[in-house]
Amino acid sequence: MGVVADAAPTPNVQELTKATAYCLANVCCSGAADDSIGRLKQILRLIDTANLSTTTSLSVGIKSVLSFLNTNGTASSVLPSVSGIQRALLERAAAACDLRAHHRSDELVLSFAGDCTFGAVNSDYGDNRFPALYARSGQRNYPFALVEPWFVNDDLSTVNFECTLTNSVPTANKRWKFKGDGAYASIFPLGSVDLVGLANNHSFDYLQAGFNDTVENFKKAGVPSFYQNTPFISTIKGVQVVIIGDCTVVGENTTDIDGTPSRVLRQIKEYKRPDNLVIVVMHWGSELDTAPRAWQQTMGRSFIDAGADAVVGAHPHVLQGIELYKGRYIAYSLGNFAFGGNSLARHPETIILRLGFRLNGNYTFSNDLTVVPCLTTSGIKRNSKAILFNNYQPTPVFGIGADKIISILLQRSKVLKQGIHKINYLRLN
Repeated sequence: MGVVADAAPTPNVQELTKATAYCLANVCCSGAADDSIGRLKQILRLIDTANLSTTTSLSVGIKSVLSFLNTNGTASSVLPSVSGIQRALLERAAAACDLRAHHRSDELVLSFAGDCTFGAVNSDYGDNRFPALYARSGQRNYPFALVEPWFVNDDLSTVNFECTLTNSVPTANKRWKFKGDGAYASIFPLGSVDLVGLANNHSFDYLQAGFNDTVENFKKAGVPSFYQNTPFISTIKGVQVVIIGDCTVVGENTTDIDGTPSRVLRQIKEYKRPDNLVIVVMHWGSELDTAPRAWQQTMGRSFIDAGADAVVGAHPHVLQGIELYKGRYIAYSLGNFAFGGNSLARHPETIILRLGFRLNGNYTFSNDLTVVPCLTTSGIKRNSKAILFNNYQPTPVFGIGADKIISILLQRSKVLKQGIHKINYLRLN
């Protein structure tokens, strides 16, 4: 008589919850890749087969996330509460599915985020500074871990890196100096960030040697960079993309435009063709201004007049408005992003700017603009003045929180001559 094997034990609720969280995390970090979706569907089948009343919310939650893979508008914008699963994890997984569903093969999506600084400030390596917190996190991609779905589901992710990665000691004669370990360059590819801009007022904090080290460390990590008179040029999906960077800021070392327009206009003229894309990334303006100055607006529009397909700004450390000029977008300041330059997040509102372009015959044209409302910190602790402590990990925001950031963005766009008055973003209830 043969031996009858025992049936495989049914997973308990704790095991199914843990497996669901693991699979949702994979959906996030992979940008809803096929294998991660396949694993999530396997867990769903296990849950439904188990037929436990206490796992009903798990089943409903997974099905809700998967519904965002639909492109026909049937996905619900309402995510249920799921016992044992963090709400933020469900939101990011739903966003990853939504991004994948709407990423067209004939559309080029370029993402931009604001100021990033990974290092010590004036050689301060205290417990609340980036180096110490990053080491304690145990996550090599820590600064970008919560926003990775958006960087995975685009064709080029660009941030402004306002820091040096060097062992050099001699410094510039200035108040604030930023410096990090050369190994930090690997954070960017691990977080699915493809490109860094180095045209800013901190790239030479440790003089020419510090700048050279920074460029070299990024090269070693396989991360291209662009800076004054040295644009990024690459062909993506058959379209040449040129990113031009320059810097002109008010205060610290630079008090005027210092030839910036002529440098940028020359490069636009040199590289722009009807069938390619030329984006200008400017480090400009004055810190904490909530609106760009008149000279910035004149300059930004002159770049569009010369042929630029978009202008994206940084430096003020606050979010500024966006205008649509001659069918092209000018985003004057994206604010801070993963910013290690301050242990307090005084102005935490920021966005990931996503520009969509399509090639129609021999001409490129702007197809879409969406934003991802974010806060520069994922922490919730505040000081005695109710200012958030900065943990240097930007986090996406949904629901009412997203509405507040969008309201700030639109309000600050109103002061611009052709400021936008509506914008696309994934809200989620």
